[in-house]
Amino acid sequence: MEKLFCSHPNKGYHKEETVEEFLRNGVDPLTVSLYQMDLDWTLFLLRSYLRTRLRKIENYAFHIQKNADLWNRISKQEEKFAERCIHDMEQHLDQSILSKLPHGFKSHLKQSSLSLADDMELKEFLESQINVMP
Repeated sequence: MEKLFCSHPNKGYHKEETVEEFLRNGVDPLTVSLYQMDLDWTLFLLRSYLRTRLRKIENYAFHIQKNADLWNRISKQEEKFAERCIHDMEQHLDQSILSKLPHGFKSHLKQSSLSLADDMELKEFLESQINVMP
């Protein structure tokens, strides 16, 4: 059941009402529909934001774990999610690739530092790609 939080203009308190109560109280159906559409849109945006945030945590879990500033920015639930992602990725890498490599290459941390952290400056990248004329 969707809930709306409305502020009564005269009394200065917050009153909690549902869309169904609006319909029962005779509020214009168009107004109720607009409130419902606004609620649906807000929920869509919130879910989209959370999906994007979790996708980024999943993609950059190793980097986030190594960087204390980034690790402190995420919530406790997101920390648990990142730890599960790291554990699952470690298991996957161990079972599929790392077990077949020589001993010096069996660390998932060495592998993750190759691509997930942006350690290249634009100038060095361009100089390596283009012959600079004197």
